[in-house]
Amino acid sequence: MSSFRRVLGIIVFALLLSGCWPTPGQGPDRRSFNASESTLTPERVGGLTELFRAPLAGGAGPPVVTTDGLFVRTGLSIAAFEPDDGASRWTVPLPAAGWEDPSTTISDPHIVGGGLRQVVATVTTVREEGIHESQLVTLATGSGSLTRHPAAGTLSSLRGTSAATVDFAPGFGIESTSLQLTGLDGTKTWGGLSFEARGGIASLGEGDLYLATGDQVQEYDTTAECPPYFGTQPPLICQTTWVRPIGSPVTPVVIGDVNTVYVGSTNAVVYALNRSAGGFRWRSVVGSPITRPPALGGGTLFVASADGRVSALPAAGCGSPLCDVQWSTATGSEITVQPAIAGRVVYVGSADGTVKAFDAAGCGTSTCAPIWTVNTGSPVTGGLAVANGRLYVGTANAVVAYGLPPS
Repeated sequence: MSSFRRVLGIIVFALLLSGCWPTPGQGPDRRSFNASESTLTPERVGGLTELFRAPLAGGAGPPVVTTDGLFVRTGLSIAAFEPDDGASRWTVPLPAAGWEDPSTTISDPHIVGGGLRQVVATVTTVREEGIHESQLVTLATGSGSLTRHPAAGTLSSLRGTSAATVDFAPGFGIESTSLQLTGLDGTKTWGGLSFEARGGIASLGEGDLYLATGDQVQEYDTTAECPPYFGTQPPLICQTTWVRPIGSPVTPVVIGDVNTVYVGSTNAVVYALNRSAGGFRWRSVVGSPITRPPALGGGTLFVASADGRVSALPAAGCGSPLCDVQWSTATGSEITVQPAIAGRVVYVGSADGTVKAFDAAGCGTSTCAPIWTVNTGSPVTGGLAVANGRLYVGTANAVVAYGLPPS
């Protein structure tokens, strides 16, 4: 292993040990699991109270948090707050002059720790004539100082300092998707075009990239260069290692162990796929469409479905192609974000503004009641993050923090 890759491993390892939530889904594997949390346990979570509420007129995207701060997307800006008391630190609009096109979007922020201390995001505009413009931006966590570099699409996943961007480009009778890995300075390290994908969301593994695109999952080997289409000349065309059609729209991929990745689908089925070839390992029917990625922690897969139910499944399967749900919750308001797992507790947020916590071990019966419930006062649209004894919730008009009162 090169010294560069060793440094990246140290950075990621340090983030995990510090109990942070540095990216949406907690990390590039999208497991939404903070294994370091030890404060908010099933025995204590019932004491959670609101610590602060930071109003945001543009709503809050998925909160991400490290010891360097709390960061959220709001409208076309990234906002930073003190993670302990919610004091505003800075708000930086990302579009530059000339980017006022209504199709301009920005990605959710991701945090690079270690000595870098940067927030990473992209700003992308798709103009009517089919021209795409993208920038990879980095902001200093303390000051919000902004640096811009050209990018090839929207930030989808970040592993270490490698950013995966995806951009679907219909037009001129040819449809293609740009898949690219870049460093934080915008330098391309892998990528090209794919004629097999129609946009999508990437999950970046160690040497591989999983793309949830339409109704299928695709795997790409990022250790092999994408070959040129015309002899030795660009464009470069990235070939899939495998493709797994599902038959209905799929969620972003959750990367499990060395053998398995997981994906949910609007056909109300969650699938465990073999990483090496994309074959089905097992599947489970949960009874309602799945539109958010499952969460994976402690050997259990937690699946949120459109009927407001959370279903717990054995991540290793059940020895059969079709697995039963171990336990589930009652139905309720639609769950609008990926579940979050920390401290042996699983949290979900709903369209009616409710956040519920459940004991991740279940309750000894087939249907489990929440061990804590709160109404945030606004739909949960931006996701959940659990770090350092705090639960952060992104809603349609604020980022809200919950914690235990001083003892």
